[in-house]
Amino acid sequence: MHNDLKEIVERSNLPEKISGFLFEGKEDPGDGALLIGYFSEDYGIITITLYKFEEEVPDDITNDYVINEFENCIDTVFQMEEAGIYAEVDLLSKEVCNSTNEDCEVHNAVFTYFQVPETENEEVGSTFSILFLDTEGGYFHKIRFSVAFSKAENSLPKLEEFTDHWVSFVKKMNLRIN
Repeated sequence: MHNDLKEIVERSNLPEKISGFLFEGKEDPGDGALLIGYFSEDYGIITITLYKFEEEVPDDITNDYVINEFENCIDTVFQMEEAGIYAEVDLLSKEVCNSTNEDCEVHNAVFTYFQVPETENEEVGSTFSILFLDTEGGYFHKIRFSVAFSKAENSLPKLEEFTDHWVSFVKKMNLRIN
């Protein structure tokens, strides 16, 4: 399965630039996922993760399996705090798509946190981060956007442009493998 995903992404010619974000590269962490990165000095960092577990991922984002994975993604941010990588994690909002929330198109959560410095001389500020989780073609499709809190307001329109373009691109990739 994982090799098929890598081959599909290779054939798809990932865009070099989307809405001011430049393609940084892709990585195979060895766990069946594929990480794709985009960066902008002005607008922040976007990390995209395409992945699945043994169980088939339904395209219905209101499915309990998908909602559970979204909750796991949120928990991971707090685990980063417990591990000493982030500090002062605050979950500002969370939108879970379910049968009572008909306007919801994608699960999303908004956080602020501080990156814990690796050295004493390293300067860090507050980070604004948005997590999106969707499904497409039998895979989880997680987008994580992070930017310095001071740049967040100016970055949000570019993030929206990026996300719209990326979701359209992924739909054209035809991830479903029969």
